[in-house]
Amino acid sequence: MAWSSDFSSCLWTFPLKLLLVVCVAWRHLASGNILFQPSNNDHATIRLKMDDPNGVGPPQTIVLQVETRIMEKLGLSKGEVETGEPVMDADGGRLIAWRVKNESFPISLEYSRNAAVFHAIPEEEPYVLDLDVVGNLTVESFDDDTTLIPEAPVTLDLSPPLVKRLRTIDVIVSNSSASVLLNNITIARYEAHTRYPKDPWLEDAGLLLVAINPMTTSVTLHQIFPTSDFGAYRDFRWTLESILPGRIVVLASVHDGSLQLDPVRKYLESLGSHWSTQYLFRDSWAWVFVKGGQTLGDVIIPNSQSMQFCSSPVKLSVEMPKNWYEEARVKNGEEVPNDWAKCPGWVQLAEAHKRAVFCSTYDGFSSLCSCERPFTLLAEPRQNKTEQWREDIPIVVITGGRTRYLYRLLENIGQQDDVRKDLILLVSDGALKDVSLLAEVLGIQVMIHRPEGKGPARVSRNLRFALFSALKRFPEADKFIIMEDDLVLSPDFYSYMQQTGWLLEHDPTLYCVSGFNHLSYPHTSFDSTRLYRVDSYPSYGWMTSRAVLRDLLPKWLPSNVTHDWDHFVSSDIIRRNRECVVPDVNRSYHGGATGLHLSASYATEKDFLNRTYNTENDVSLMNLTRILQSEYETEMDDLLAHAHSFDLDEFLEGRVHTEPGEVYALFVHQKDTSDNLSFRAAGDILNIWNRDARDAHQFTWRFTYNNATVLFVGVPASKYSKHMKPGTDVFYVEEDYIHILNMEDLHSRFKVPIRTHLQSPYFRMGYQNVSLAKYSRNDTIPT
Repeated sequence: MAWSSDFSSCLWTFPLKLLLVVCVAWRHLASGNILFQPSNNDHATIRLKMDDPNGVGPPQTIVLQVETRIMEKLGLSKGEVETGEPVMDADGGRLIAWRVKNESFPISLEYSRNAAVFHAIPEEEPYVLDLDVVGNLTVESFDDDTTLIPEAPVTLDLSPPLVKRLRTIDVIVSNSSASVLLNNITIARYEAHTRYPKDPWLEDAGLLLVAINPMTTSVTLHQIFPTSDFGAYRDFRWTLESILPGRIVVLASVHDGSLQLDPVRKYLESLGSHWSTQYLFRDSWAWVFVKGGQTLGDVIIPNSQSMQFCSSPVKLSVEMPKNWYEEARVKNGEEVPNDWAKCPGWVQLAEAHKRAVFCSTYDGFSSLCSCERPFTLLAEPRQNKTEQWREDIPIVVITGGRTRYLYRLLENIGQQDDVRKDLILLVSDGALKDVSLLAEVLGIQVMIHRPEGKGPARVSRNLRFALFSALKRFPEADKFIIMEDDLVLSPDFYSYMQQTGWLLEHDPTLYCVSGFNHLSYPHTSFDSTRLYRVDSYPSYGWMTSRAVLRDLLPKWLPSNVTHDWDHFVSSDIIRRNRECVVPDVNRSYHGGATGLHLSASYATEKDFLNRTYNTENDVSLMNLTRILQSEYETEMDDLLAHAHSFDLDEFLEGRVHTEPGEVYALFVHQKDTSDNLSFRAAGDILNIWNRDARDAHQFTWRFTYNNATVLFVGVPASKYSKHMKPGTDVFYVEEDYIHILNMEDLHSRFKVPIRTHLQSPYFRMGYQNVSLAKYSRNDTIPT
């Protein structure tokens, strides 16, 4: 089946699926049996499957909506229609009818820019978004939508916490699990699960961290950190650093947490660990200590065999010192003394009592609980605005309960010039006590969304609720900034949005400004004033206008359709060839090692965590008129007219030579949006983004490499292909290259040395080396 690239908005493809869903419009036929025709009456979604007429592509699926009444009249069931056969034209290249029970029903396929099919997983019915049906809806059409009614606020218990003495702590580490017991009651247990057969990296494995308030015996934090995977050590150290002094901290190995622990071993040693520097693959390790104080217990059983084995289980039992509570002069059942009442930084805090309750209950919020300089958000506008300020732009933050990430983001927001707490709207997906209490302490408005859907659809519907709510909450606002809770912001993030807001007002071919550029790496971004135009997702802190939201929200996908909100917002039928502005140097990045679509891995480390971002407070951006469509495309033409071509042989070998100030072009094979393998391979060679071809302008990547401008031009998809000189080679890779990209993470893991004490049969104890030969496999090494 052939189609015109002019109607590419009707094509919706999904990774790793040999499925092409064709969006069609129907015409009434003058003759023949009419089965496939447009209707707003009750209908069934029909999927007609057929082989590629050209015999080279994957099987195709045509999605039609057939009126139920007509099927009943013709005596046909949905299953009978779907198991019919295609009827092709004389040339065999075009579908003209569908044969069911020896009767042919004509089909006229007109590709329409007013409809698109969303179909993410086979188990679901394809969903047709038809603008002829929903195009006339407005935001006001949803005034009676019950899914937009917020849940009642969470009832918060702000009574002072009571003393409950902690007498014993037991930590049990076995083959692939760890448990923590307080006063003989299990309060945390994690068990690793096999991901792949014979894979030494298991799910839910790593180091279990539990923080305890010794005055109340309450768990103030518990989490498993996959420290055998790339990048997880960052979250691990950041979390440890944010635990308050005086808390009791428990660390326990779950299967293994040693392989990527090297960056923090010395830090753990500085906290009092005896064994952090010698902990190797599948040792059994348990450590209990006071943050900022003494170690209460630290034991390890080494794995003195090969990596196919593990050490024996270990149990660490700690009895709390008898004088612990006598010195504090507290008794069971009494109110915990409010030591923060003596803090100089808390004297003027109106919410000091609420803050004290929060700080007694949760850990990971060290600056919020600081005695000298507790973090607060600006309540009143400053008299003197910064030079970049143009308008008050509300900030909408959605959260699913990752409260420590959320607090880090709010802390970043509070450090921005010209931001006040009344400009922040926090939207919680479900009633979450810790989120509500944090909002109460900081004095920001929180709205609670009743969860809808599952997985990515649930996140999407929470965002929809948040955007509808923001339009009502800030009726005078012309623009909105949208964030998820796990972002890290540059100090000039709000200033960046203030300055670029002008572009949304003066260029209708733009629909968003993003703080993140997928091509911005430490070796590809240098100019914090520079901006680009791209066809891409709004991501990791973005801004759009009220007009865009009013157009977008009535078309939002329902909760029973599996989808990612960013894919939906950037789909052709919604985006309509509009572009997004991104910076050369990021103003935000994804600060979480794990998330809905992320896990700790080499790919996550490279593509999301190992990013450069601007650290300057005051940056005046480039002349914004250069980003207007006509000026920008003229500049692109000028750059390509004078660009040098890369030597393909050298490029394939990774030898990329550039001169500062020069322009270089690589012409990369790309037929359309679904054809991105060669782009991914080119990105892989330069050690940049290689998951798809996003953040391209007119199928062209633009970035800086060694202070030279580099352009990857998609051929023949890009209109800039016209600049390819005769005889220029096009970069192209065979389909097999996909296996190299898919194995990237596994290849990186194979490079990680897996060491046991079989290779190092000595333990360092103080100034002595102790031979493991003295100890059997069941022995615990004493501290």
